[in-house]
Amino acid sequence: MPICADDYRRALRTVFEQSLKRGDSYVDVVARELYEMAGGTAQDRQMPNCCSVMRQEARSRANILPGSPPSGQGPNFAVRYQLPR
Repeated sequence: MPICADDYRRALRTVFEQSLKRGDSYVDVVARELYEMAGGTAQDRQMPNCCSVMRQEARSRANILPGSPPSGQGPNFAVRYQLPR
Protein backbone atom coordinates (compact mmCIF):
# COMPACT_ATOMS: atom_id res chain seq x y z
CA MET A 1 0.00 0.00 0.00
CA PRO A 2 1.52 3.35 -1.00
CA ILE A 3 2.31 5.98 1.59
CA CYS A 4 -0.07 8.93 1.62
CA ALA A 5 -0.08 12.39 3.21
CA ASP A 6 -1.98 11.10 6.24
CA ASP A 7 0.85 8.64 6.96
CA TYR A 8 3.29 11.57 7.16
CA ARG A 9 0.86 13.55 9.33
CA ARG A 10 0.51 10.62 11.76
CA ALA A 11 4.29 10.23 11.97
CA LEU A 12 4.68 13.98 12.55
CA ARG A 13 2.06 13.91 15.33
CA THR A 14 4.00 11.09 16.97
CA VAL A 15 7.16 13.22 16.86
CA PHE A 16 5.27 16.14 18.43
CA GLU A 17 3.78 13.95 21.17
CA GLN A 18 7.15 12.41 22.07
CA SER A 19 8.81 15.82 22.17
CA LEU A 20 6.08 17.27 24.38
CA LYS A 21 6.40 14.35 26.81
CA ARG A 22 10.10 15.19 27.13
CA GLY A 23 9.17 18.80 27.83
CA ASP A 24 10.78 20.18 24.67
CA SER A 25 9.80 23.68 23.52
CA TYR A 26 10.56 22.82 19.89
CA VAL A 27 11.47 19.89 17.68
CA ASP A 28 13.55 19.82 14.49
CA VAL A 29 12.21 17.43 11.88
CA VAL A 30 14.24 16.33 8.86
CA ALA A 31 12.31 15.03 5.86
CA ARG A 32 14.49 11.92 5.49
CA GLU A 33 13.73 10.85 9.07
CA LEU A 34 10.00 11.54 8.83
CA TYR A 35 9.88 9.73 5.49
CA GLU A 36 11.46 6.63 7.01
CA MET A 37 9.33 6.86 10.15
CA ALA A 38 6.19 6.81 7.98
CA GLY A 39 7.49 3.69 6.22
CA GLY A 40 8.91 5.28 3.08
CA THR A 41 11.51 3.48 1.03
CA ALA A 42 13.67 4.45 -1.95
CA GLN A 43 11.17 2.73 -4.24
CA ASP A 44 8.26 4.90 -3.03
CA ARG A 45 9.57 8.15 -4.49
CA GLN A 46 7.24 10.13 -2.21
CA MET A 47 9.74 12.61 -0.75
CA PRO A 48 7.97 15.63 -2.34
CA ASN A 49 4.73 14.55 -0.66
CA CYS A 50 6.52 14.26 2.69
CA CYS A 51 8.03 17.75 2.34
CA SER A 52 4.67 19.17 1.33
CA VAL A 53 3.07 17.82 4.51
CA MET A 54 5.92 19.26 6.57
CA ARG A 55 5.33 22.71 5.03
CA GLN A 56 1.56 22.47 5.52
CA GLU A 57 2.03 21.60 9.19
CA ALA A 58 4.57 24.40 9.69
CA ARG A 59 1.96 27.14 10.06
CA SER A 60 3.27 30.36 11.53
CA ARG A 61 5.09 28.87 14.53
CA ALA A 62 7.79 27.04 12.60
CA ASN A 63 10.97 27.89 10.75
CA ILE A 64 12.58 26.23 7.78
CA LEU A 65 16.12 25.46 8.93
CA PRO A 66 19.30 26.53 7.15
CA GLY A 67 20.73 23.89 4.86
CA SER A 68 17.31 22.94 3.52
CA PRO A 69 17.21 22.65 -0.26
CA PRO A 70 16.11 25.87 -2.00
CA SER A 71 13.32 23.96 -3.74
CA GLY A 72 11.85 23.01 -0.36
CA GLN A 73 11.91 19.38 -1.38
CA GLY A 74 14.44 16.69 -0.64
CA PRO A 75 15.74 14.49 2.15
CA ASN A 76 17.61 17.36 3.84
CA PHE A 77 14.55 19.62 4.09
CA ALA A 78 14.20 20.48 7.79
CA VAL A 79 11.68 22.42 9.85
CA ARG A 80 11.81 23.58 13.48
CA TYR A 81 8.31 23.27 14.96
CA GLN A 82 7.54 25.25 18.11
CA LEU A 83 5.75 23.32 20.86
CA PRO A 84 3.08 23.13 22.08
CA ARG A 85 1.20 23.41 18.83
